[in-house]
Amino acid sequence: MEAQELQTFELVNAARQQNGSPPLQIERLLVDAARFHSQGLADHPGQWEVKWNGWPGHVGSDGSTPPDRIIKAVGSPGSENE
Repeated sequence: MEAQELQTFELVNAARQQNGSPPLQIERLLVDAARFHSQGLADHPGQWEVKWNGWPGHVGSDGSTPPDRIIKAVGSPGSENE
């Protein structure tokens, strides 16, 4: 992962630790999926405005949603916030 990504990851885990939550682990396949989605948003101006469950930037240019991308990356539905 790049320095800024690692710094964000470390900040999130520090906040989780303060709240008594277990640390997150890096899942390379999800990192790749997130990067691909981010590039898709950058390549398709206006896509950021499309909302999923009220959240902008969560719908891919191919119509995919976070659960779709998670299943494609790791084979199980999971949740982006678990």
